Amino acid sequence: MIMWESINPTTDELISLDMILMDEEGQTIHAFTWKNLIDTFRSKIKEQSIYAFNNLKVVESTKCRPTSNENKYFLHTTQR
Repeated sequence: MIMWESINPTTDELISLDMILMDEEGQTIHAFTWKNLIDTFRSKIKEQSIYAFNNLKVVESTKCRPTSNENKYFLHTTQR
């Protein structure tokens, strides 16, 4: 897992905490948590670690994405 903060370049406002997740088959997906949930997850997730997640929402990406897969993002019910 690789993690970074997405910042609005016009306002310098934090938008989301983004990450690239990889499954056991090597498939990657762009995941993120909205700004209001960053504090909930930042301390629980470390780069280059292995986790099992529950309650993720998978939606098709309509904007630029860093992987060829769909976006997946964390909900308030997501658990590690």
